[in-house]
Amino acid sequence: MTMTLDDLDQSLDRRIASAFRNDITSTDLAALIREVEAASAAANEAAERAKTRALNPALSAQKVSEARQISGEAQFRKERLATAVSELRARLQDVRHAEKNTERQQRYDNARIERNDLVRELNDLGYQDFAEKLADLLGRIAALDVVLLDINRDLPDGARTLLGVEQQTRGVPPGSDDTLVKMLRMPTWSYQPNQYAWPPTRANIFEPIHQAAARARRA
Repeated sequence: MTMTLDDLDQSLDRRIASAFRNDITSTDLAALIREVEAASAAANEAAERAKTRALNPALSAQKVSEARQISGEAQFRKERLATAVSELRARLQDVRHAEKNTERQQRYDNARIERNDLVRELNDLGYQDFAEKLADLLGRIAALDVVLLDINRDLPDGARTLLGVEQQTRGVPPGSDDTLVKMLRMPTWSYQPNQYAWPPTRANIFEPIHQAAARARRA
């Protein structure tokens, strides 16, 4: 079935009205705006042609009246469509904002879910207990390393040099600073500025080591 010009106009009008009442994507709305702009330009051309025809002095009064009517209707159609284009553009901005906001909300919700999952994992890890146990262990390792240095300076006859704990377990070369004792830094679980589970505060970091070395010398 072939659609008449009036049918096409009515179909376009219905789609314009629907764009304001119902959900529509920015892609479809942009395509509709281009279509309405083309229809407005076509109506303007039709109005100009009818006006030119109406001004023809050779036309009969009836033909002039018909041409004026066509020109008026086309001019009204052009202005109506031009108004529709303006309002559809504003609607397009709202639709694009809504689409972007939907994307932002989705990213926000996904990130919040992942954040909450990681919070649970971190809480379940038992970091506080682990940090306290490791700090205690590192302190004892550091103290023993000093004792071993002192012992290795005066070994019993035929005795082999005693490797430090990290030399023995991790294969750290003798004299290297790349050790957990020297390189590791563990923040306390409850945040406090410049407070660490390891290393200890500057005031007492060497105290256990010095005490251990003193005990070794007295032994």
